[in-house]
Amino acid sequence: ASYSMSSDDDPGVLGLRKRRDSLSSRQPHSPTSNSGQDPQDESRSNLTSSSQLRRNLFASRGPKNDADATPSKRTNSGNDPAHGTSNESNSRNSSLSSREFRPTSAGGSESLRAAPTDRFGFQSYLWSEIMGGYFDSDSPSTGDASGGIQFREDVYNFFTVPKELERILLYGFLICFDSFLFLFTFFPIRVAYALAHLIKKLVLPKSTKLGSSEIYDLLRATIILLVYFALTATDASVMYHFIRGQAAIKLYVIFNVLEIFDRLCCSFGQDILDALFLLGVPGDAEESRQTQKHFSPIVSFVIAAVYVFLHSIFLFIKVVTLNAAVNAYNNALLTLLVSNNFVELKGSVFKNFKEENLFQITCSDMVERFQLFIFLGIIMAHNLNDISWSLTRETLEGALWVILTVWAMEGLVDWIKHAFITKFNRINSDVYSKFSKIIATEIVRTKRHAIPDTSHNISRRIGFVPLPLACVVLRVFLTVAPIEGLLGALWLFAFWASLCVLKVITTLMLLGKSLKRLESDREKAADRTEKILANTFAYEKI
Repeated sequence: ASYSMSSDDDPGVLGLRKRRDSLSSRQPHSPTSNSGQDPQDESRSNLTSSSQLRRNLFASRGPKNDADATPSKRTNSGNDPAHGTSNESNSRNSSLSSREFRPTSAGGSESLRAAPTDRFGFQSYLWSEIMGGYFDSDSPSTGDASGGIQFREDVYNFFTVPKELERILLYGFLICFDSFLFLFTFFPIRVAYALAHLIKKLVLPKSTKLGSSEIYDLLRATIILLVYFALTATDASVMYHFIRGQAAIKLYVIFNVLEIFDRLCCSFGQDILDALFLLGVPGDAEESRQTQKHFSPIVSFVIAAVYVFLHSIFLFIKVVTLNAAVNAYNNALLTLLVSNNFVELKGSVFKNFKEENLFQITCSDMVERFQLFIFLGIIMAHNLNDISWSLTRETLEGALWVILTVWAMEGLVDWIKHAFITKFNRINSDVYSKFSKIIATEIVRTKRHAIPDTSHNISRRIGFVPLPLACVVLRVFLTVAPIEGLLGALWLFAFWASLCVLKVITTLMLLGKSLKRLESDREKAADRTEKILANTFAYEKI
C-alpha cells in the first residue's frame, strides 16, 4: 500500500489504513471484483474510504478531556459496517501505538529482526545505537562514489603538501643564498669597477658619465660601510647579558616584537632601495622635478641608510636573543620556538586565502628559513669563538642538537600551516608547482636579457632584502675571525675565492633547474596539444 504524507499526514490515519489493508488481504480476492470498474469510480471510492477513516479516527479519539482514557472506554461509531464493531475499533486504536516497522529483504519476506517502533523513544535510541546501519534499509546515505573519491583526494592532498612545500622551499633557499653570496663575491668587483670609473671621471671630466647601476653600487657600498661601523660601536656582550637576565616570558615578547619589525622592514625596505636605484634612471623630466622637490638624492640616500641600520639592529638583537635562548639551562629555546611557531599557526591557518596570498606566505617562509640558517651559523661561530675553536664531542653533540631542534620545529610548523591552509581553502598541492614555474620564469628572464644585478631582481620577487643581513654577518665575521698579517690576508683571499666558486655553482644550479622546469612544462603543454588534435581528427574522421 502507498501512503501519501501530503494528503494523509496523520499517523492515526496511516495506522487505520494499514489495518484496513491487512484485513482486506485476509479475505478471498475475487478476480472479477475490479475488472469492470471505471478508474474514476475507483478513485472516488478511495477518497470516500479516506474520509470515512478520518471521521472514524476523530470519533474514536473521543472528547479532548478524555484523552487519557483507555481504548476500551472510548466510543466509536459502530453504525458503519465497513469498519466493524467497537472491538475492532479498540484493536485499531491499539495498533496505532504499537505500529511496527519491519525491514524486508530483497525477496519481499520480513526480516527476523524487526525494529521497534518508529517513534523516537528510548527503545528506538537503543536500536539505532546497537543495530543502526546493519541493514540496507536503514543504512545512512553517505554520498555517492564521487563524494568518496573527493574525500580520498582531500586526504591525499593533505599528506602530499609537505613534500611539494619542501621542494619549493629548497628552491627559494638557493635563491636567497645566491643573492646573499652576490654581496660578498661579485659585488666587490662591481664596486671596484665603479670606483675606478668615478676616479677616471674626476681626473678626466670629459670621460663618460657613470651609469645608474654604477651609482647604485657605490651608494650601497657606502651604506654597508656606515652600518658596519655603527654595529661595531654597539657592545654585543652587554646586550647579551641583559637579554639573558630576563625571564622566559620577556624573551618570548622580545622575540615576537623583533620578528614583526623584521617583516615590516622587509616589506618596505625593498621599495626604499628600488627608489634609490631609480634616482639615476632617466625618465620624465616633469615627474623627476616633482619627485626631487620632496626627495632629493641626498634625502633618499639618508632614508636608505637609516632603514638599513634599523633593520640590521633588529636582526642583530634577534640573533643575540636566540643565542641567549640557546645557552639557557631551563629549556627556554624550546619554549620560545614552540610558542612563537604556534602563534604563527593561529594567525595563518584560520583565515581565507587565495593562491596569490599562499604565494606570498610561501615566499615569506623561504626568507624565514634562510634567515634561520644564517642565525644558527652566527650562533655556532660565536660559541666556538668563546671556547677558542676547540671542538670536543660534547660541544659537537650540543651544537647538532640545537640545530636539529630549531630546524625540525620550523619545518613541522610550516608543514602543518600549509597543509591546513590548502585543506580549508580547497587548494590543490599542484599550486606549489605553479609557484616554482613563476620563479623559474623570472630567473630565466633576468639571465637571458642581461638585466643588471639579477640577484636583486630575483630576491625582490620573493621579498628578500639581503643588505641588512649582510651587514650583521660582516660585523660578526670580522669579530670572531680577525685578520692579522699577511697570512690572514691570504686566508681571507682564499675564503673569498671559495665563495666565488660556490656562487657560480649555485647560480648554475638555479639556472639549470629553472630551464628544466620550464622545459618540462613546455613538453606537457605539447603533449596536451597533441592529444587534443588527435581527438579532433578522430572525431572528424568518424
